[in-house]
Amino acid sequence: MLDMYYNEDLSLKEIAEDFNITRQGVRDYIKRGEETLINLEQKLMLVKKIKMIEEDISSIKSFAKEKEVNSEILDELDKLSEKLYL
Repeated sequence: MLDMYYNEDLSLKEIAEDFNITRQGVRDYIKRGEETLINLEQKLMLVKKIKMIEEDISSIKSFAKEKEVNSEILDELDKLSEKLYL
């Protein structure tokens, strides 16, 4: 339901019809799902870790550009950055 609501941009009514429950039921499930995700994030700190990795990649790229390192290395760093969001 979270995916349908946030990623597919379906309304509570549309989701409720798909699951044959009330809009309030859908809202309750979404709220519970949000709380679960927030609790997981607090425990795992994935967002913080990803930001730290992004900063490290950026620093490496800046250093590589300063030292005029082969552009293939910069391309690989770009690919690494993209993988963070797969």
